[in-house]
Amino acid sequence: MSYGLDTSGTLKRRQVMLRRPYRTIVFGLMIVTSTIATFDLYLFASSALH
Repeated sequence: MSYGLDTSGTLKRRQVMLRRPYRTIVFGLMIVTSTIATFDLYLFASSALH
């Protein structure tokens, strides 16, 4: 069994495949975290008013 030594091509392909989903995941997590923080502040403010 012999393996090809084309590691540069596979590494470039992996980087291209990983780059877009990574940005999408980070952007999605930022939105989710901001939404949860805003909702938490809303609950805190509404509980302080009572």
